[in-house]
Amino acid sequence: MSTAFSQDLNVTAGDDFQAIVTCFASDLSQVDISLATQATLAIYITPEDPAPLVTVTTTPSTSGSLVFGIAPPVPEGLFATSQASLAQLGTASFAQLGVLATIVAIVANIGALQALPTTNYVLSNVVFVTGVGYYQWSPLDSRTPSGTTIVAGAGSTGNWLLFGTVTVNLKAAATAALVGYDRAVAVMTVTWSDTTTTQFLSGTAFIEQPGPP
Repeated sequence: MSTAFSQDLNVTAGDDFQAIVTCFASDLSQVDISLATQATLAIYITPEDPAPLVTVTTTPSTSGSLVFGIAPPVPEGLFATSQASLAQLGTASFAQLGVLATIVAIVANIGALQALPTTNYVLSNVVFVTGVGYYQWSPLDSRTPSGTTIVAGAGSTGNWLLFGTVTVNLKAAATAALVGYDRAVAVMTVTWSDTTTTQFLSGTAFIEQPGPP
């Protein structure tokens, strides 16, 4: 059984929330879980609660969604395909909330990202696409663009890769359930293609209450 990555969240009740969570192995390689079939983030007031106040999955809904990222091929990412492969990463692994890279531009949509000149960009460069997430430039990536997690660059080689292990999107309608609480327990589980389930992330959701109207 693998040990869950530990990561806290800071959420404002009644507001939209977006965060990118990047998980690393002990050798600082990024862990990629995009080969999993589904992930679910649940926020409970206590671990003993029979049902969470907030639930989001990889299937978009009025509550939000989770979006798997793609690990850049350089430095090589570690791909987890089951509980067993995740456990092999060891207990020294950690999660990081935010972007460990240089943000070079902010664009309005995927089309603007595709049109962005990439001549002077290197692997550590990241562009934020409004309402979608962070994309890292990978000049040596040769995978076929999907238009979502893998976006073609403007040149003849290289792709933009949706950065991070998973992007968490919570809608205001979901976080409104947290009004009146100061903290909760957040747990993310991952379901693999062999139908096994792993508790992937766990931590405290620190809840800021909305100010007066």
